Amino acid sequence: AISSLLATTRETKEEWDRVRHSIRSSKVKSDIIETMNYILSLSYFDLPHHLRSCLLYLALFPEDQLIERQRLVRRWISEGFIHGESGQDLMELGEEYFHQLVNRSLIQPNYIGYDGKAKYCRVHDTILDFLIDKSSEENMCTVLKK
Repeated sequence: AISSLLATTRETKEEWDRVRHSIRSSKVKSDIIETMNYILSLSYFDLPHHLRSCLLYLALFPEDQLIERQRLVRRWISEGFIHGESGQDLMELGEEYFHQLVNRSLIQPNYIGYDGKAKYCRVHDTILDFLIDKSSEENMCTVLKK
């Protein structure tokens, strides 16, 4: 998650220093889960708002479920998370959002086709727990376990 955070949109020395400072200034936490949540939080807040909504939507899916890319994009569109400019294909834009989340290592691609595109994705358990907590905080959805 840290490498994906650093690999995206870090073009100036000031941006790199800001990330370095925020990582170093965090207290060394004894609990590994708190540390991972802190790192995921950095990645989450680095996302543009339109990607945050799409990512939080994944909290609705059960742990270890394979999620079909095209079905997910259609659901994002129907929920109003994808807004294109006039004449812009919403499916193409949604697939771009999907691949941005894959490239940031926030979702795991599965069944990659000959075209290099993942047909399915999965959310890692740790990230899913983070998303469930964050979606509840953001009043997006509340997931009832069991």
